[in-house]
Amino acid sequence: MPPASRVPARAPPPRPTDAVRAHWFAIPLLGVLEGLGARVVQVTLDEGEFHARVRDGAAPEYGDGPAADAEVLLRTDAETCRALAAGEATLAEAVESGRAVLQESARTGESI
Repeated sequence: MPPASRVPARAPPPRPTDAVRAHWFAIPLLGVLEGLGARVVQVTLDEGEFHARVRDGAAPEYGDGPAADAEVLLRTDAETCRALAAGEATLAEAVESGRAVLQESARTGESI
């Protein structure tokens, strides 16, 4: 393993040929999604969809693909997901800047 001084502080940006799968963001984003309360959250990126189930008193869970019972929809891009997971931006900042759209549910289409 290289000395700590030679380890990059953060991962380099993806190259154009790098594959990205939406559900790869699920685990890093769970802490951010827990901030929405006990809900089922569907996250949509250009790369695909995944969902998270956040419950009171239980560890959050995630799954690949959409959730039929989603209560909250989050639409954003991979770069914003990375920034959220890294703590470089909050969900409120991403929504306020237009980098993310948060809706109460697929049925109502209301913005949070």
